[in-house]
Amino acid sequence: METLIQLKNILFQSNDWLSWSVRILALFFIGFVVYICLPEYLKWKFKKKKISPELEEKENAILEKLKEINEEENVLHGKKKLLRRQIDDIIRQGVALRRMEEGIKIERQEVKKPQKEKTKTPAGKEQDIQQFLKMIDNWLGKLPEKAVDEFSKSRDFKLYKRVLEKYGIK
Repeated sequence: METLIQLKNILFQSNDWLSWSVRILALFFIGFVVYICLPEYLKWKFKKKKISPELEEKENAILEKLKEINEEENVLHGKKKLLRRQIDDIIRQGVALRRMEEGIKIERQEVKKPQKEKTKTPAGKEQDIQQFLKMIDNWLGKLPEKAVDEFSKSRDFKLYKRVLEKYGIK
């Protein structure tokens, strides 16, 4: 009996470190007992009740569906991780490309392009070009009218006309 009185004094009346540590230890012990025993009590309590076979089948079906959903969730989670890695890779590649483009722009600015001198074609080459253009003009004249009309309405025709005029054809 005297031991219980001492324990009571330690737990409830005393305010030193020993009483506080005993209080904390008691709380941990109570929590542990509840953690271990409560689930077993709940299982025992629910096992006593019998449910109808229909409800048991529905419960099993729901549990199976839940397992399938969990498996799908795991698969989707894996795919999500993979997609995140791929997106990160694409972003890194984009950043690298931008840096490369910036480097190329800087190089272009640093290197000045030499100005091209306008060279005149020698007389022999100019005659060859004139003969070639006459030949092309003759071939275009032999095409059906529909094709010639389409060509004459295109942008290419303007270029064709300028080149013919430059070399003095028609």
